[in-house]
Amino acid sequence: MKNLFKIFLVVLTTTMFLSCEDDEKNQITDTIEAPFAYFGEISSPVINVTDLEGSAFEAEVVAPFGNITSYDIRVNRNNVEDADGNLVYVPLTNITEQFPLDLRISATDLAAAFGITLADLQAGDQYNFLATTTGSDGITIDPGDGTQFLGAITNPGLEQALSFTTFISCPFNQSDAIGTYTKQTDAFGLAASTFEVIAGPDENSLTVVDLFSAGANFDIQINPDTGIATIARQPVAPSFFGYSGGNINTSGTSFVFSCTGAFVFNLQYTVDLGSFGSFDFSAVKN
Repeated sequence: MKNLFKIFLVVLTTTMFLSCEDDEKNQITDTIEAPFAYFGEISSPVINVTDLEGSAFEAEVVAPFGNITSYDIRVNRNNVEDADGNLVYVPLTNITEQFPLDLRISATDLAAAFGITLADLQAGDQYNFLATTTGSDGITIDPGDGTQFLGAITNPGLEQALSFTTFISCPFNQSDAIGTYTKQTDAFGLAASTFEVIAGPDENSLTVVDLFSAGANFDIQINPDTGIATIARQPVAPSFFGYSGGNINTSGTSFVFSCTGAFVFNLQYTVDLGSFGSFDFSAVKN
């Protein structure tokens, strides 16, 4: 009997507690529409080094919830860091136009932001952007705030317009890139002074001949729109410094500037036992 009475008290208490919930609130389905922005289309992903006065990064920026009142962009040049290893950004522009908007960041805009001239902008320059958005309800999204983003927001397929990058480059043209090159920078120290570049397996590729060892050619795949170059891990020499299995691959952002006749690579050098690390390599067409 006592046990039944205790059970009755538990049920009664639980019923009274649940009845105190606000019927008008649904804790599960109540959501906040964040001032998120994404690229509907990127019509010009890089700035053309051969037309700095007329070229720009151009894209359509969309606000899916239609609630962005401010789109505030800051920019970093060439991954410059402060003493603590944090990227240094300078203000670029604050946009309060109605979304969707046509975003245009020109070479002139970038030069003005850093207090330099167009002549100071170089092929291969990298510009990293962060955009803080403010919603009509005052909520902000800041991609530089580690408390808001637990991990990268630049995952493949996520066309967000909060953290993005452009380069000063040029579209790739295979016929312009073919020829004899002379190395300018060889931090690893094993490349030939001059070498030949011929057409690769397809129109967006090149084959480099005998750069590290006779008969050990390797292929470069180039994005036709941006000039960004990718070298998959390939054997290029029997050994490096006496260690068997000399291979290279691109490990950082690398370029083929067919419009100016230049290569800028960041290459990882590996052997059977492991990696020597990554080193810069550059060359110009004769």
